[in-house]
Amino acid sequence: MSLDYDSDDELEYTNVHLGLADGPLEGDDEGNPLVSRLGGHAAWLPLSADALPPADVAACGNCGELMPLLVQIFAPLEGSAYDRCLYVWGCARAPCQRKSKSSVRAVRMLKFNTRWAAKLEKQRKREQERAARAAKEKEEEEKRKEKERVNPFAQAQNGGGLFGGGSLFDAPAAPAAPPAPTEEDSESDFDEDERLAEEMAIKASVAEQQSQLEDLWTASAPAYEPPQYLGTIPEPAEENKPAAAAPSDEHASATPTADPGESYEKMMLEGIDGTFERFVRRINPEPRQVVRYEFGGVPLPYSEAGALYRSLWTQDKFNGEVPPCKCGAPRVFELQLMPNLVNILRRETLSTVTSASTDEARRAEIESVLGVGSNADGDAKDAPQSGIAWTTAMVFVCSKDCVSNNDQGWHEEYVGVQFDGDI
Repeated sequence: MSLDYDSDDELEYTNVHLGLADGPLEGDDEGNPLVSRLGGHAAWLPLSADALPPADVAACGNCGELMPLLVQIFAPLEGSAYDRCLYVWGCARAPCQRKSKSSVRAVRMLKFNTRWAAKLEKQRKREQERAARAAKEKEEEEKRKEKERVNPFAQAQNGGGLFGGGSLFDAPAAPAAPPAPTEEDSESDFDEDERLAEEMAIKASVAEQQSQLEDLWTASAPAYEPPQYLGTIPEPAEENKPAAAAPSDEHASATPTADPGESYEKMMLEGIDGTFERFVRRINPEPRQVVRYEFGGVPLPYSEAGALYRSLWTQDKFNGEVPPCKCGAPRVFELQLMPNLVNILRRETLSTVTSASTDEARRAEIESVLGVGSNADGDAKDAPQSGIAWTTAMVFVCSKDCVSNNDQGWHEEYVGVQFDGDI
């Protein structure tokens, strides 16, 4: 969904879409895969039972436990006949952070949409017909001009000009009326009613699928509750920020007044690298952002420290050198999760479904999820506290948007993570 934002023709925007939390999910939206969300449980596209991903895709690479869902985004690509969702899970156990095996994992899911494919094909044919008509009209116009160049009296022979026999004051002929629009020209390609009908059809398919999901691992995974809508707005360009007024001579040595939205600036200490400063400047116009989305774009690094930065940036230039897809195609950047996500998906909102019959057993299960235990005396251990410890997680996907077979499937994609304090 898209959030309301102040539209101003004078403002500039980048190609990035910013995801913001937009309140708890309502009604049956939690089970609707077309609804992007933060937290909660994954809502699958209506794939066949044997095409749904196994629990392994959401298991932490370190502790092996199921991870809570961080975000789910309905993200069909322009011109594609596939419904498409992205899912990102992240381990909430502190001991699993900063390890060589991933504690953040992502899956791309696709399902061929027959109705949408027919609509796209119809649109493609109309565009071809329009292009053919335009080419024919251009060819005829060029022939007419060529004829006039060959015969300078062509205008006179058509009843006008110096020897045409017409009065100097004759009214010019009325221009030919444009051709009446055809049914194809007047038809809306993708109007709102069709989009609504498409959504209802998918929801009906999901309802039919529910019986096969009852015993699926999804419902038993820990989850941040309640799930929240993920709305989007365009990213304001840095150029929109008003330039600071130059200090007068008498105040030239005074400390400049802090800019609005400078909360992230306070994090900067002497010695912090320039990449972090750029990160701060870029997110300052909208510090509420929890997701940055730009298929085929460039991610925003948190700092120039750590292995991920050194592998993806060469002399401060993004090289995009991540492992290719299993199909052999290169991967491209699609989205990244931002530091503010930790403020939305807080540790205390993490819940788990359990069949434990006693409070003690339930407490043990929750402690296991959170990475907190008790010693022999029953006191809490001095284990690290749980929660998201990374600063940003970047998701790279197959550039060809490959699918397991002709009509449906899923693929795990590459996630790169940066942590605060990386060296």
